[in-house]
Amino acid sequence: MADLESTPIAFPADRDAAFAQSDALITGQIRARWACLGRTILVGLSGTQASGKSHTAARLAEQLGHEGIRVAVRSLDDFYLTRAERQHLATSVHPLLKTRGVPGTHDFALIQETFGQLSSANDDARTPLASNAYWAGVPSRRRSSNALQTDRARR
Repeated sequence: MADLESTPIAFPADRDAAFAQSDALITGQIRARWACLGRTILVGLSGTQASGKSHTAARLAEQLGHEGIRVAVRSLDDFYLTRAERQHLATSVHPLLKTRGVPGTHDFALIQETFGQLSSANDDARTPLASNAYWAGVPSRRRSSNALQTDRARR
């Protein structure tokens, strides 16, 4: 597997061509890692707000899906504590915990449970999925049905 740091890259000026080239590099690495390990893998994308993480994840998932590799895309937005839980923390710990995004506002137990289900590649896994109603104050996340789209470990 080629190391991305040692691969010279000259990106085209055209945005779509640049996306296609970078997506090909990333999906190639994902495919190679998956084939090497022979099991479900977890891939994370990081970046600042509005930097294109969700858009990139959707493109990669679509491309890998066309190759028959099942993918589940989740966002940290899916794992925020509920509004009531954050309000309690804001009252008992610090006022900033009322808002989403600051350290301490994610449900780490739910993150561990979800990634455990995803890594076991259980077709019946149900994972959290944030909705606009959730952010408007509905106290619980909805569980997505058929949310799991990861590939089972090769046997």
